[in-house]
Formats: sequence, C-alpha cells, structure tokens
Amino acid sequence: MKYCSKCGKPADDSVDFCTNCGEKFLVKLDFEPHSKSLKKGKKVVVVAIILIVLLSTITLSVFIYGEEKYKVEEDKYHTLENEYSQLQGTYNSLQTQHNSLTTSYNTLSNQYNDLSGKYNALNQITTQYSQLPVDHLMELMNNKIREECQPNYNPWLGVYYYDKTSMDYAATVCAHDLGRRYWPSVENNYYQITGTQLCNDAYNKITKLVNIIGVSTYDSDVVKIEKILDFTSNHITYQSDLNDEFLFPTETVTFRSGDCDDFSILAASLFEDVGIESAIGFFENTTLNTKHCMVLVHLSDLGNYGYWYYSDLTNLGLSEGKWIVIEPQLDISAQYNENVLQKWSLIVASEIPNQ
Repeated sequence: MKYCSKCGKPADDSVDFCTNCGEKFLVKLDFEPHSKSLKKGKKVVVVAIILIVLLSTITLSVFIYGEEKYKVEEDKYHTLENEYSQLQGTYNSLQTQHNSLTTSYNTLSNQYNDLSGKYNALNQITTQYSQLPVDHLMELMNNKIREECQPNYNPWLGVYYYDKTSMDYAATVCAHDLGRRYWPSVENNYYQITGTQLCNDAYNKITKLVNIIGVSTYDSDVVKIEKILDFTSNHITYQSDLNDEFLFPTETVTFRSGDCDDFSILAASLFEDVGIESAIGFFENTTLNTKHCMVLVHLSDLGNYGYWYYSDLTNLGLSEGKWIVIEPQLDISAQYNENVLQKWSLIVASEIPNQ
C-alpha cells in the first residue's frame, strides 16, 4: 500500500497514478541491495589497488634487485674482461718467449748436430790416426838413415847448412815415404827383421793419411791442396828441432809436430801422392836475417785463391813453367799473406823424384 503525496489517498502498490487526483506516484528505490553491491565494489577496488601496489612493489623490488644484480654482473664482466686482457698479454708474452726458445732450441739443435758430426768425424779420424804412427823399429831405422845419409849434418854440434845437396836429400826423404826411393845399405836390416821394405811400410801410412784427410781422385788440384793444407795447418804443431833434423813424413805425422822443413817435407809428400808435382824450397829473409823452408807446386793457379809464384825456376834446376809458393803452416786462404810470404827470397830448391 502507498499514499498519494498530493491528496493523501491510499492506493495499491501496483498503480503508478493516484485514482483520486491523478498525481504520479514517485518510485521508491531500494537502496539496500545497491549499498551491498557498492560495498562489494569497494572491496574489489581495494583488493585491486592492494594487488597493484603489491605487484608494483614486487616489480620495483625485482627491478631494483635486477639492477643491482646487473651492476654486480657487469662489474664481474669488466673484471673478467680485464683479467682476460691481462691473460691475453701474458699469453702473447709467453708465445713470444716460446718462439724465441724454439728458435734458440733449433739453433742449439743445429749446433749440436754440427758438433756431433764433427765429433764423430774426429773420432773416426782418431781411430784411423792410431794406425799412422811409426813403431820403434821404423824410428830406429829413420834415425840410422839420418846419421848416415843426411848431408851437412852434425847431430853433436846441432849445425846444419842448407844448400842444394841438403834440399836434394829433403826431396829424397819425401820420395822415400812415397815408396819411390830407399837406402838399401841402411834398410836391409829392417827387411831381414820384418820381411817388408821400410819405404813401402811408410808409403802405406801416407796412403791411409790421404784417405783420412778425405782427398778424392775426383777433386781438383786446388781442392786437394785446400784439404791437405787444412790438415797440416790444423793438426801439425810447429816445434823447433834441437839438431835441425829432417823428419820423415811419417815421423811428423807420428809426433804431430815439426819445424818448417818437416812441415814442407810432409806437405810435399802429400801433394805428390795426390798427383801434384812438388818441390822443396829454401828461402831467405835478408831483413830479418833468417831462413825458412816452404813448398813449391807446379800449377798454373790456385783457382780463386791468391798466391805468390815464380814464372820460371829452370835456373834452380826445376821443370819449366810456373811454380806457386805454398806455406804448409797456413791454410789455402792465407797463401797471399803479404806479411808472411812476400818477404822471402828463394835460394835453392829441389823437385821430388817421381821414381
């Protein structure tokens, strides 16, 4: 039941207008359900706000944490990057050291191989060299030959006069150890004891020495001289004689020493054995008032090496043609040494007998 607001007459709740005056009834709103709905909406908004705030807080916290984490990781990255750069520098330095050590190793390895080869060669030479020394019987016979056959020699006075006769004897000493000449009256005792000739036994040792030196039949004359001078200048030591004796080539090899005439006799014998015509020459230096023995070889030149020579020595009894002066105490590269060879003048010379 409801009442008209104008005339106050009651009316049924289902009509919209007053049946007495025609006034329109006002609609009474039910605020209670709306109020409940509003309360529920407020709760949703609050929850949403709370969720938003919570999410925002979480998001902000995550962002801040991530930012801090990023900075930490970025610092770690820069630290690792610096460490990498340092390690890269260390690596490059070690790589450089490695390359340097590798180069040093290769150099040392090559030197070792070279020295090892030289050692083996020297060891082989030493082994072969042991077959070269004269024995006591050969030495006794060589001394007897000197006492009875060497001209102008007084072993007690230690005086020796160099002349054509003495140079001929020196050349014969060369020929003896080449198996070309011998003194039968002196050497018969040796033959009776050994059954062999002293000169032939000596020649066998000279042949072995040539093989040790490494001279080949295919070598040129210059190469042969080069190899022989390398031996005489490096393996024979200069030593003065007490009595100025002429040593046989095999004796000089045995002692590994001798004076200028011993050097010359040995070198001339080796030259002759490999097919190079040679002579023994006696020289004089008037400035220094001294005398000296050297070798002469009958060749046209020494290839690319410098040398001193005589274009003709027939006046001294040598064969026609050029004769090159060889100092057996020097290697082939030093044969044009002005300070050594230019100051000497040849006095007498004698070719090595070829038979």
